[in-house]
Amino acid sequence: MKILITGGTGQLGKELIKSKPINVDLIAPERSQLNLENQVSCEEIVRSEKPDWIINCGAYTNVDKAEIEKEIAFKINYKATETLSKEISKTGGNFLQISTDYVFDGKKNIPYQISDRKNPLNIYGESKSLAEDSVKKFLNKNYKYFILRTSWVMSPEGKNFIITILNLLQKKSSIKVIDDQWGSMTSTKYLANTCWDLINLKENYNLEGKKFPPVHHWCDEGILSWYEIATAICEISKDIGIIKNPARIESIKSKDYKLAAMRPKYSVLNCNETEKVLNTKRVNWRNSLLEILQSIAENKAQLFKD
Repeated sequence: MKILITGGTGQLGKELIKSKPINVDLIAPERSQLNLENQVSCEEIVRSEKPDWIINCGAYTNVDKAEIEKEIAFKINYKATETLSKEISKTGGNFLQISTDYVFDGKKNIPYQISDRKNPLNIYGESKSLAEDSVKKFLNKNYKYFILRTSWVMSPEGKNFIITILNLLQKKSSIKVIDDQWGSMTSTKYLANTCWDLINLKENYNLEGKKFPPVHHWCDEGILSWYEIATAICEISKDIGIIKNPARIESIKSKDYKLAAMRPKYSVLNCNETEKVLNTKRVNWRNSLLEILQSIAENKAQLFKD
């Protein structure tokens, strides 16, 4: 099975490459081979490779910067997805679109169902919502796709909340973290495994001529605030020796923490349907956080090199 992955140098992309099944011929082009800002580049790679699957995890993910660089964010997140899904619809392949909790407005106080209405608050969320729509537009007829929404993605490397907090804990005397935005963290390790499991299951559905559920939600188990994660990062990091004298963490309300982009207050994803489909249970967020921090501890020298 030939699979083309976008965003191979990102957090999830690296984990997908590391955990790929033996029977998968994985193509992970560099930017010189695939530029998501360039429609022709997207067209050409699908036409030349004719993959059985595209896993589209390449994205413009800087939520605040997207408010300023709107055109670039829409090119990468929306237009590239539109072009890739349109081209693979012609070659008969399948498409996995990685999406986000930020397609919702956060006005609920219970976890978002797969069927809940989308209403993004910021440019990043809007661009990802439009990407979902474009995948459905070109691939819904033959059920050749599924969308996987996730939230607060984190890993031992790259740009994410854990790495940011660890650096601040090391370099500052005190830091302020928002305590009134609620969601769920997601370890790339378990997210990547879920991607592969869903693709394998979708292949079985294809062979049996059955319709695979078109939208899925996946994150680690547990509902928490950014402040709670930061506090846990601090406690665990001190216990396992990553940091000796961490900064003091103070809670702050989102209205007092000025950011360019609005965030949903509550963007927890209900993952029950996907758990049923896969016949599995999610890992608790504290366990996945500990795994990530233990991995960081093994490579501590790289963490504070800046």
